[in-house]
Amino acid sequence: MMKKVIGYVRVSSEIQKRKNNSIPLQKKKIKEYCSLNDFDLIDVYEDDGVSGMSIDKRNGFKSMVEFMKENKIDGIVVWSLSRLGRKMKDVVEFMDFLKSNNIGFFSIKENLSNDDKIGSLIMNILSSINEILCCFFLRCSHNNSKLRI
Repeated sequence: MMKKVIGYVRVSSEIQKRKNNSIPLQKKKIKEYCSLNDFDLIDVYEDDGVSGMSIDKRNGFKSMVEFMKENKIDGIVVWSLSRLGRKMKDVVEFMDFLKSNNIGFFSIKENLSNDDKIGSLIMNILSSINEILCCFFLRCSHNNSKLRI
């Protein structure tokens, strides 16, 4: 029996859209992955132009979570763990939600899933790195904007 999965895609800036992270490219990768793994892709939720540092402004993410609460789903597929979120706390809480609801998680770029302890450990490490990088880039862009004034 095919696993029923949903996808999630996100970009936060025009630069990301031009750097092989566009919404259409992420959707294409998710569709290909699902086809190769014999997954039934039900829907793909998206947040276009929204930072991964806050769930509050990510309506696609919130709609996806509501859908998962109301429907039996076997998994969620993302192009990259960083597309899921940039704040480690949010990613860990979401992973806990998935685990407690017996929902699988699959990250294509990093070749990760939440079905074993090693995958969970690597996701925690990468989530920490993603958060630090995001803070670093925000600080750099803030400093550069000060220089231009």
